[in-house]
Amino acid sequence: MNKRLVILTTHFGTNFSGGSTATCEIFSRLEGQFSEIVVVGTMLGEHPFKSLQFIQYRTWRDCVRILKGLTENTIFYGDFYNSFLFVLARISFYFTYHDNWPELAKDGYKNKFRSLFYSNIYKLIFQNAISTITVSQFKLTFVKKYSSNTALVYNGFEVSEKKHDNLSEYKNPKILMVGNVDSRKYRLAVELFKNWDNKQNASVDIYGNINDHKIASQLSGKNYINLKGFIKNLPYTSYDLLLHTSTMENLPIVFCEAVYHGLPVLAFDVGGSKEVISNNNNGVLIPSYNIELMREELDRMLTISTKKITDKKLLEKHSWDSASDQYLNILINP
Repeated sequence: MNKRLVILTTHFGTNFSGGSTATCEIFSRLEGQFSEIVVVGTMLGEHPFKSLQFIQYRTWRDCVRILKGLTENTIFYGDFYNSFLFVLARISFYFTYHDNWPELAKDGYKNKFRSLFYSNIYKLIFQNAISTITVSQFKLTFVKKYSSNTALVYNGFEVSEKKHDNLSEYKNPKILMVGNVDSRKYRLAVELFKNWDNKQNASVDIYGNINDHKIASQLSGKNYINLKGFIKNLPYTSYDLLLHTSTMENLPIVFCEAVYHGLPVLAFDVGGSKEVISNNNNGVLIPSYNIELMREELDRMLTISTKKITDKKLLEKHSWDSASDQYLNILINP
């Protein structure tokens, strides 16, 4: 394909969010299909591209000007709310919906008011995109209310055959939590651990960037919680359980990675979680916001012995190579 690809986003890289990671993983595999790849955004992080031009914008007006200057022989793609700038610039574009609106409106008054902005912005994007791609059946059903030009393409996940610590060497359970430390992902974790007696003397390791220092401080105040920061390759096989307390999700890549490595998942039943997690099979999903029930289930899961079985069937529909092939087909045959 002798066309340029322009990606519009905010933070671009594999060290920011699941959505940004997905964009990098998919289009780095398609790098040879385009004459060049240009990213228009606000911040550049780590990425796997061999050749990439990054153009930083400071204001929406500045961004529209940049986009209009790149229209010749170009395919435009966006992965965040600022794709509404394509509409203002009167540019045709493709879009992937990674966000969690309008469901996040239920998570406090602040998000209720923010939803008035984001929900309407995304509706505008859905209605104007050549095609909107979703990463879960849950969101596909939602987007179809506003556009018939939709497609479901599951994200892939990292596959590591590296062997980590043997759990038999540890007397006490090890709990894994993954995700940037913010209100959406860890506010309920603070409540969960507040009255948890930790009878099994478990340790909790949290991997992710710290975006909310107040919540981070509340978590680190527990002597069994360790804030590990962001790392690329997570040592899943060193843990007994993945605990996920997010109030809303689309379909986290971390669920696929955990299940693939045989790690049971305990999470709230939100978003597309049940598309990967099957109760009492590879994990347990708790009704939204039910902290007491999650605390009881956490204690139960830490006292039972489970044999870790790698679920390689997940690779059949959660593969980065497969996802990139599907994206290319959509871009060529909208």
